[in-house]
This record gives sequence, C-alpha cells and structure tokens, in this order.
Amino acid sequence: MTNDPRAKQLKDEANFNPVRAHAYVTYDGKCAFCGCDLIDTPEHYALGTIDHLLPKGEYPELADLEVNHVLSCFTCNQLKDGYHGLQKGEDPEKTLHEGREELLRRARAHLDQKRPRWETEWSTARRILRGDRPENDGPVARDR
Repeated sequence: MTNDPRAKQLKDEANFNPVRAHAYVTYDGKCAFCGCDLIDTPEHYALGTIDHLLPKGEYPELADLEVNHVLSCFTCNQLKDGYHGLQKGEDPEKTLHEGREELLRRARAHLDQKRPRWETEWSTARRILRGDRPENDGPVARDR
C-alpha cells in the first residue's frame, strides 16, 4: 500500500478501506480512464468505484493484487465491462506488473471507441423522455 499520509487519513477519518484509500490517492480522486473528478461534487463522489484492470471474473487469482485496482467512475466501469486489454500470448500477471500503463492505455482506447455509441444512446433516451429539445442534447464533457 501507499505511504502517502492521505491514504491513512482517508482510512481514519472517512472510513475508506485500504484498497479504496490507495486508489483515491493514486489517481488523485479522478477516474483512471476518463479523468472525471470523483471528489468534485457529492454526485460525482457517489459514482466512484474500484475497477479491476484485469477483470476478477476472468482472473480471480489477480483480484486482490493492489496493482490490479484502479479508481473508476461508474460509467467507465460499466462501459469497460469485462475488457482486459491483454494481447494474445501476454502473461496476465507479468503484464499487470510490467505493462500496467500499457493496459491502462488500451482500456482508455477501448472506452474511447465505446463512448460515442453510449452518448448517442443517452442522447436518444433523453430526447424520447424529455421531448425533442436539441439544446439539451450533446456529448458529455469529460476531462482526461
């Protein structure tokens, strides 16, 4: 775990578990995939999740490794789903330890491909449910 004193404060003062505290400190409270500031507002804070870079359903033996945990917003976590980013022949544990940044890059690229379809779906649902008000439609602004 991190030696950053903020992780201890999060555990002691905000009742974070060690995994959550480490992820929030490591990513400075921002989604590792889209950069959404998860401590900017209470609504964003409620969307914070811990994602497994290599999904625990497919790689249960790696589920508890700190290196496999990333801070994610709910949207990115859902869009990422079971994506793992490994290429044929890559050893999961070795790649997780030695190529973690590359796995994150691949996951971000995967999400960038999925996001337009999701935003179109959202825009359509909003139009149907709120009426045809194009001024309310548009892409979701995301920081990275």
